[in-house]
Amino acid sequence: MASTFFGIDIASSGMKTYQTSLNTTAHNLANVGTKGYSRQTANLSASLPLESGSTYGMIGTGVDVLSITRQRNEYYDTKYRISCSVQAQYETQSYYLNCIDRYFYSADSDTKTASIPDTFDQLYTSITDLTSDPTDETKRTQVVEDSVSLTEQLNNTANYLQKLQAETNTQIANTVKEINSLAERICSLTKQINSLEVFGGTANDLRDQRGVLLDDLSAYCNIETKEIEPSDGVGYNQFYVYVNGEVLVDTTIFNTLTLQERQEKVNDCDADGLYDLSWSNGQPFNIRSSKLGGTLQALFEVRDGNNGENFTGKANGVKGDKTLTVTGANCEDFYLLNIPASDGKIEAEGLSYRYESFDVAIDADGNYTYTFHLKEELKRDVTDEDMKIGDVVDKRGVPYYMSQINQFVRTFSSRFNEVHNAGYDAKSEAGLDYFNIVSHADEDLSFTEEKTNFTFSSVLKRDADGNVIPGQTANYYWMTGLNINVNSEIRNDCNLIACKGEAGSGDAEKDNITALMKLKDDTKMFLHGTPDSFLQVLTSSVAVDSGKAETFSKSQTNILKAIDNQRTSVSGVDEDEEGADLVKFQNMLFNQYKVLSVMDEVFNKLINETAV
Repeated sequence: MASTFFGIDIASSGMKTYQTSLNTTAHNLANVGTKGYSRQTANLSASLPLESGSTYGMIGTGVDVLSITRQRNEYYDTKYRISCSVQAQYETQSYYLNCIDRYFYSADSDTKTASIPDTFDQLYTSITDLTSDPTDETKRTQVVEDSVSLTEQLNNTANYLQKLQAETNTQIANTVKEINSLAERICSLTKQINSLEVFGGTANDLRDQRGVLLDDLSAYCNIETKEIEPSDGVGYNQFYVYVNGEVLVDTTIFNTLTLQERQEKVNDCDADGLYDLSWSNGQPFNIRSSKLGGTLQALFEVRDGNNGENFTGKANGVKGDKTLTVTGANCEDFYLLNIPASDGKIEAEGLSYRYESFDVAIDADGNYTYTFHLKEELKRDVTDEDMKIGDVVDKRGVPYYMSQINQFVRTFSSRFNEVHNAGYDAKSEAGLDYFNIVSHADEDLSFTEEKTNFTFSSVLKRDADGNVIPGQTANYYWMTGLNINVNSEIRNDCNLIACKGEAGSGDAEKDNITALMKLKDDTKMFLHGTPDSFLQVLTSSVAVDSGKAETFSKSQTNILKAIDNQRTSVSGVDEDEEGADLVKFQNMLFNQYKVLSVMDEVFNKLINETAV
């Protein structure tokens, strides 16, 4: 049975309860602008009643706060983080592809002013103009200047692509550091959360902070989270974060991602020092996983994207030898070849072999046989094993666009030089190689169209300062967008342009310059047709890729905002609603004061004014 003063206990419980509700509401209002904050609610329940010992049953004992819970929907959290990963991936792609798109126009400007096809067309406008009067030095000079403009734009574009690849590589390193930092902070918060909740407390604000970190992490890569409560209800919860199917966070322990700088290149024109990733425990990290997602996947695709065109074939070798022979390669054309000439790495049946050079032999049927000279002896026999150099990255990134530029400069330059060599200049001397490779010392290299037994270890020798030693014979494999150049002798003397078709013919004879002019309309030079068509397809594909990524980025941004609005509708703080709750709980608290005041009068009458 309740005591005489039991009413005071009931009023006290109400005062404590509604003061807690009032404080919780104030806490919500204070965090209106806090990122990731979840609205908190004080959950109330009637206190356990007392037996009255009479016919009317139980006596109420007041009200209690059962718990203070945060309003959060895990389903919306999961949807948000998945969408955040996708949005960040497309946003990153859009940024870098837009950079590539600009580079294919004017590499020195943020605005598109002159595309590579435009510069190419200008060169042929000058060549066409020269056919009207091959003796005009002004027109000859214009051809040389427009040729230099084309090669410089190709050089600039290729150089900027290489710099962009290095930039994405740096961004990969920064992203990995952020992932590791977030993992460490998530572990620290999880430890604090468990320390509070293992004794029955609640860590609402700490859980919100951890949720913000998980949101941030989901932008860098696709994540999965799992929280497991102890089966017997004793102890703390296990909290896991997975990346790429591997554990990044295991409650209070995290697995660090580490960077390894490559000792060899995958593509001949790759920037130096590209990174691979692995876990700190030594396990490999699959950077090619389609589930990786986020900024990290986009960076790897832009940096390494080759449109699925890596080098493959069948490898054969004998244990103890330092050579590996490859036949049936998917690339049997020097103009399409982009593997490193030295310091490359072959992968076959799970093993890696580093090579220092390679030779190519071409039989009568045009079949290529590659012989790679390894840095170490083979540890076992290799018999018709599938081999590859580099991975299949089915995206058009820097390596793909670089390879397309290389294909153009090699194919077009070789055909142009072939025709130019067949003609004669103003002095009736045989035409020089018009397009060439220039060394650091401004010394040109001569070319060969040798189609058998070419060695890729004896060309482009360099001196102690790294300059290419002049006077060497090079294959067009060595010509890239990075080094194509107009022959320095022709740049210095426009009369060396081979306009004449026969030695000793008149100065106005123009058979050879006419033949050079017709190359522009050679539909068999490229798979896409004419040189101009090849460049148009290349630049338009860049624009299409950039536009597609930008469209997807905007679409995913809208989706992300819609999901965030749904999440906010559950967990967000509504100032008007909280303001109304303030008034409600204030009135409830005042009512408890009134109960206490009434009880005070009753007890005053009972104790002080009743003659007992």
